[in-house]
Amino acid sequence: MSGPRDAEFTVWALTVDEDSPGAPVAEVYVEVGRRWHGDLLADAIDSGFHLAVGEPPDSTGLLLTSGAEIERLLVGGRRSWEPLPHPLASPQWWAAARSAGHVLVTLVPPGTWQGGPVATGADEEPGEHPRGVATACGTAVVLHGTARLAVR
Repeated sequence: MSGPRDAEFTVWALTVDEDSPGAPVAEVYVEVGRRWHGDLLADAIDSGFHLAVGEPPDSTGLLLTSGAEIERLLVGGRRSWEPLPHPLASPQWWAAARSAGHVLVTLVPPGTWQGGPVATGADEEPGEHPRGVATACGTAVVLHGTARLAVR
C-alpha cells in the first residue's frame, strides 16, 4: 500500500482530464483503507491540500516516478504513500504530467470503489471522474491538491 505497508485495500487511478481549460491535466485518484485514511488526509492537509471544490491549491506534494511506473506520493513530510503494485501510466497521462510538471491528486475515502478495481474505461467521457468519485464528493471528505512530478 504505502510507506506504512500492510495488506489493506488501496487503489490508484490515473486519468487525463482533456476537457480542462488549456492543456490536458494528468490526475491521480488515491484511495487507501480505513486504517491509514486519516493519516493520509493529515499528511495531505500539511502539504496544502484542500476540500475538492473549485480549483486545486498549489501544494507541496511530490509524485515520484520511475520509467513508466508511479512509485510513491510524498505529502506532509512524514510518510511515503506507495501503491502496490505500482500502476503504469498511459502515454497520454505522461504527456500531460510532463507538460505541466505536476499532477492533480484527489484523495477519496475508503469504499469509494467498493473494494474493486477502478472503472476508467472507454465508456467514460474524456474528463469524467472515475465512477464513485462524484458520490464520494457529495457524502464524505475528499481532498485535492497538486503534486510536482519527479522522474527518476
